[in-house]
Amino acid sequence: EPLFVYDLGSPVGDVVWAPYSSTVFAACTADGKVYVFDLNVNKYEPLCEQMVVQKKRTKLTHITFNQHYPILLAGDDRGNVTSLKLSPNLRKRPKAKKGQEIIDGPEAEIAKLEKILSLIRDPDDVRNKSTAQQGATTAVSGAN
Repeated sequence: EPLFVYDLGSPVGDVVWAPYSSTVFAACTADGKVYVFDLNVNKYEPLCEQMVVQKKRTKLTHITFNQHYPILLAGDDRGNVTSLKLSPNLRKRPKAKKGQEIIDGPEAEIAKLEKILSLIRDPDDVRNKSTAQQGATTAVSGAN
């Protein structure tokens, strides 16, 4: 059973994960649009939807993220490649809350995606674990 299904309203030419985040991916469609999703922000709607091709009946066929810069490249069936700079809003890093340390790197990205997937796979189990952890904290605090 799929975890997520997105209806983009047109045949999908390509889908690619962002190199900088385990929860960001982009898709391009035959109607000339590029979509950017971040599962950590919104699991159901794209953060951005951009019309890329100018001519009717031009289909996007491929999309890729630059490995080092906030740029997407989209290729179409007429041989054109369009470069798109990602808005700063689409590449924000999480801010540390007061007293919290931001963990960066591959382990943090894996943990971020696993947390989202665990909510989808078994939301009751996650709530039960959270409640049990809160109860354990209360029990420990109450023992003093």
